[in-house]
Amino acid sequence: MKKSLRTKFTLGLLCVSIIPVLILFYLHIKSFYQFYDERTSIIANSEMEKAVYQIDSAFQEVDELVASLIHSRYDNKYCIQSIADMEYNDTDITAMQRLTNYREYIYICSNLICNNKYVEGVYLFTESGYTYSYTKTKEFYLEQNFQDSGWYRKMRDENLYQLVTFWDSPSRRVNGKNILEVRPVADEKGQRTGYIAVVCNNNIMEEMDSDSALDNEAMILDSEGRPLYTIMGDMELSEKETARIREKGSGIIGIKDGGIIFRTLSVNDWKIVSRYGVDELSELYQKNIMNLVILLLVCVGFIIISVFVIGRHFIEPIVKLSAMMLKVPDEEPVLTPALQKRDDEIGILYNKFQLMVIKINELIQEQYVSEINLLKEKLNGLMSQINSHFLFNTLENINCLADLDGNRKIAMMSKSLGDMLHYSMEFERTEETLEAEMENIRKYVKIQEIRFDNEIHIIEEIPKELKTCRVLKFILQPLVENSIEHGLIGEEDAWWIKVEAWTESRELCIRVENAGMFITPGELEEIRSNITREKIREAAESEGLERRRNSIGLVNIQRRIKLVYSDKYGLGIYNRESGGLEVVIRLPFKTR
Repeated sequence: MKKSLRTKFTLGLLCVSIIPVLILFYLHIKSFYQFYDERTSIIANSEMEKAVYQIDSAFQEVDELVASLIHSRYDNKYCIQSIADMEYNDTDITAMQRLTNYREYIYICSNLICNNKYVEGVYLFTESGYTYSYTKTKEFYLEQNFQDSGWYRKMRDENLYQLVTFWDSPSRRVNGKNILEVRPVADEKGQRTGYIAVVCNNNIMEEMDSDSALDNEAMILDSEGRPLYTIMGDMELSEKETARIREKGSGIIGIKDGGIIFRTLSVNDWKIVSRYGVDELSELYQKNIMNLVILLLVCVGFIIISVFVIGRHFIEPIVKLSAMMLKVPDEEPVLTPALQKRDDEIGILYNKFQLMVIKINELIQEQYVSEINLLKEKLNGLMSQINSHFLFNTLENINCLADLDGNRKIAMMSKSLGDMLHYSMEFERTEETLEAEMENIRKYVKIQEIRFDNEIHIIEEIPKELKTCRVLKFILQPLVENSIEHGLIGEEDAWWIKVEAWTESRELCIRVENAGMFITPGELEEIRSNITREKIREAAESEGLERRRNSIGLVNIQRRIKLVYSDKYGLGIYNRESGGLEVVIRLPFKTR
């Protein structure tokens, strides 16, 4: 008696009963990895919080020192403010007066920064161009061409209260980057009379514990994710890691053998980034993994032998059936005599599958013909709705102008309307060249210029070779109409609409944009949601006023594109940086 497929499958299942053991191995590895990851994360978080606290405390100490410098008194007067006021107001200041100012300045600075381990020098830049400086051990030459330096121009042009930045000294005696903190000095009326700049050494950044879990690699990034300063090691970040650090204020990015931890400092939204790892835990983890891998290899060897036995009786027929299924769209399946004679479950699957394919091919042919006819009816209906709506509005405009103005405008509008009417009456062709569609837009704009008594500039950036590309008829006119109705009406500046075309990955891309007011992200998301497949289906099935409102807009264009081409193509709607909207149409690249 022949054994059935069920019997063969049962015997095979007994051979691979070792799989639960493999599952236990996997769960053990997973739990140990989670323990390792949690412990290293806790240690790294603690070390990073310590480092952030040290750096923030150092910057706070420097802030307090700068405030003390500005408000320090000498001989019953604010020394720094008095010197800056004198240089600002007295154009004939003498050398003796400056010498006196220098003595007071050095007295104040030396008393305040002598015991500070971060500050190396103090500079006072006055509006007269004269600079007072005091340094501990070496000259930084901060005053050289200071009026052309980026930090000075930024303080003046942006009217900043405080600026903290990294700065490279032109002196060869000064190695590495220095930290520069600048604040304005003002008189009693609030008029800025100078700037005080404090040069700090890199001890602020390099007090991190080299024996900590931060793995001897750390750096400072600005708010845009650009490297500012390497604290230790030679750390490199991928674009994906940089983007994630830029988006979040703090967090951990898990990678092999540790991870990347980052926090935001209190200064300029700078971020301190470091790699972390714990060697002892890592070694223990690797030993356990090695032992488990040896056991796993033994189990895999046993499974391979079992699978080979099962495959000949169970898997191989299924693979052949799958191969036949993959060939179904191109050819009908042909069963071998051996398969036709099988009387077990596999034989039943093969014979029934062949019968099912024959029936499906017959149904597909019938459905294909009916779908083609339905699509043609929908397209003709949509295009007639567009034409009806536009003709109604245009005739209304002509009627109003006939009552209010002379024959010249009426003649121009009638000519443009006649051309557009001729263009729209060709229902047999659903596609036209891009140049023909643009010519229709030019006629439409002439009519709208008369309607609103305002010139509308059409900016065309269409390469010559793309003007013969095939596009759906009336695909641009609703977009131009929306640009005028919702973007240009009420604008005092010149009215313009830009139409741009280019190719990208065998697709024709057309952008229609115009200036206007910004819309909120919520409103933009609502517009996008209205042209999704679900909204398109609702619009197609709805009746009455709602249908008339959507039939000539973005939903109509999206429906036509999806019907004619596929879901791969359609509309994209975006905010312009300087105001207004832009709509990008993606169509298949087709020429004559």
